Amino acid sequence: MSRANPYYSPKWEEIYNLHEEQRDLCDKRSDELAMMLSEGEQYKSDYQATRECFDFHHKICLYCLETMQHPTIDAFWNWAKTFFGKDSLTSADGREVSSSEEFETFAQAKSFVENYVRMRNSSAAKIAA
Repeated sequence: MSRANPYYSPKWEEIYNLHEEQRDLCDKRSDELAMMLSEGEQYKSDYQATRECFDFHHKICLYCLETMQHPTIDAFWNWAKTFFGKDSLTSADGREVSSSEEFETFAQAKSFVENYVRMRNSSAAKIAA
């Protein structure tokens, strides 16, 4: 039996939708303010505040997708593998992990995936350079 994700919320989608709407409003307003920046500095603080608002709501959207929507560690792990199109993910030390059984807690599984993303992004940046 899969272990529960203590951060799971059956209302994750409702929370996501609320913050997605706010994020989109902030994004639209920051685009408007960005065009007005050429008219004068008086719009700079409004623009920065609107971008901070966007960042706040975006982080909650990501948290909903990455954490709150998964009722179990298995569900999260399967989602991560599907998201990356892989049967297993590789750690920084080269260890391939294909099963969520490697993790005792949801936090361990999430940390592994976050490290995988950092490693992947770092490799992509080196290739692009």
